[in-house]
Amino acid sequence: MFNKEMNFLKANNKDAYDWLMHPSRPKHRWARHTFDTSIKVDMVTNNLVECFNSWISDERDKPILTLLEAVRLKLMLRFSKMRQVVRGLSNSITYSTRKRLAENDNVPFMIVIPSSITDFQVVDNGHNFSVYLAGEKKGCDCKVWDISGIPYKHVLKCIGYNRDVVADYCSEYFKRDKYMKAYQGSIPVLPDVKHLVDAEDHTVLPPIVKRKAGRPKLSRRREEGEKAAGPTRGRKRNSVTCFHCGCIGHNRKSCQGASVGSNKRNQTNVLDFQN
Repeated sequence: MFNKEMNFLKANNKDAYDWLMHPSRPKHRWARHTFDTSIKVDMVTNNLVECFNSWISDERDKPILTLLEAVRLKLMLRFSKMRQVVRGLSNSITYSTRKRLAENDNVPFMIVIPSSITDFQVVDNGHNFSVYLAGEKKGCDCKVWDISGIPYKHVLKCIGYNRDVVADYCSEYFKRDKYMKAYQGSIPVLPDVKHLVDAEDHTVLPPIVKRKAGRPKLSRRREEGEKAAGPTRGRKRNSVTCFHCGCIGHNRKSCQGASVGSNKRNQTNVLDFQN
């Protein structure tokens, strides 16, 4: 399927094909079917980095100690909040996993043909998919369940055929116990800077900072081919309409044309003369 789609792309857009297949962009970084199935992550975007970058946007241009202190406090609050969320879970899997399962299960009719209690053939829109719920071949031909760790539509139909519990087929990474272990650690509290004991024998000098020419940049450096940032927020500038001539782009003081009233009078005189 991958080779078929890539050949179609090559026939329709050779430049896009060459860009994707360049040696500097190996397939295991952007093609989901080549991802490591032990990681259980199917994301191909850098949304996590973008979210963290936005999360610290107010402190990003601060001195390093101020930045680190702000990140420490944010993480303390984050860990505490997520521990409360985990304690409130009434199911063995997380809320986001249940939401994704509901989206995967909202599919049209498919034909499920059992070969055994664990092996199935699923016919989806005229295409056959082999599903193995257990054993060495555990997985699906579409590779979505193998990579993400969350049962996809073909697997869900087979689980429903056996009347099994869906949570038993989800990866351990999406269950309550693993979620709790991820946030069981804590960040220690620190005293205020005013309460720290000064070191008498060690004087810490500030680093030598050489200011670069121009205004310091706050936006991050973007990769090749990445979309530029949108317009910055600022004062909205509305277009000016001249009260004298009715044109847009200047005001009455800088107007060089005839007035609106004089144009109307001239048009009226011409009509009267023609009549």
